[in-house]
Amino acid sequence: MEPGETPYQAAVREMLEETGITVGNLITFYEEPHNVFMYGHSPIHENVTLQGDEYIIDIRWASLHDDSLFDSKSTSILKQFHLYDRNTIKD
Repeated sequence: MEPGETPYQAAVREMLEETGITVGNLITFYEEPHNVFMYGHSPIHENVTLQGDEYIIDIRWASLHDDSLFDSKSTSILKQFHLYDRNTIKD
């Protein structure tokens, strides 16, 4: 996080910097006191070219329905987020 930046702002900035994707909505799930799991979602209405850098080995689009790509905890959270009413998500 940058000085004075909230976790929300950091997540949005990092998503843009690392992938080139602008996060439209963000929901936060707290798993335990010292860990915060944040998953973003933004409807994509245009073609987006994923960006990488020297630290990224592989980058690709994945379906929420491909359970082989995520552990069970991540799959559960992602599916809950997918079902969540996006209109209720606030900054």
